[in-house]
Amino acid sequence: PFITVHSSFRKFINEAALDNAFFPILHDGWWHGAQHGIGLIGHAAPCNYLRGVTTQYIAASFSPEDGQVSCASWPTIDNFVCHSGCRTVHDAFITRQEKVKQIVNFVSKNDNLKIKLHVCWQTTNGDNCGRCEKCCRTILALLLEGADPNLFGFSKNGYDLIYARNFIRNKFAFDSILTP
Repeated sequence: PFITVHSSFRKFINEAALDNAFFPILHDGWWHGAQHGIGLIGHAAPCNYLRGVTTQYIAASFSPEDGQVSCASWPTIDNFVCHSGCRTVHDAFITRQEKVKQIVNFVSKNDNLKIKLHVCWQTTNGDNCGRCEKCCRTILALLLEGADPNLFGFSKNGYDLIYARNFIRNKFAFDSILTP
């Protein structure tokens, strides 16, 4: 079972003002540099207390290969957040591609279990837009693992796959890797 938490924790503050005030210190925006890890962990605290959860996991945003990234969600921060007898574990500190590979392998080993990934920060209805950077990166990661993105909660039409490829190609200039 899971609990969905709806919150205004990114809207009740003036994020632009915080970005301006703290960028000289963080060398990053407020959300990425200060708020997102502890904010997400904090949302789970009341639910963890009510359910008697003693270990909560927060998915890693980066991997060791990313080097020293200034980020508000990192093992050196998250692993030291405790509340009401519950500790936090910064989980799966591996590359994004390795995460996708593990998910695809898990689905394959479990009779093609249906898993809908939700990676999109653009939509609010639980679907993936198929157009933002996170959706595009995930679509391409699934394709690299030989998986059909349609089976993981992405669009059912080929246009989105072409869009994802072109988005990444134009944004990151990976033309030699992404050329069909």
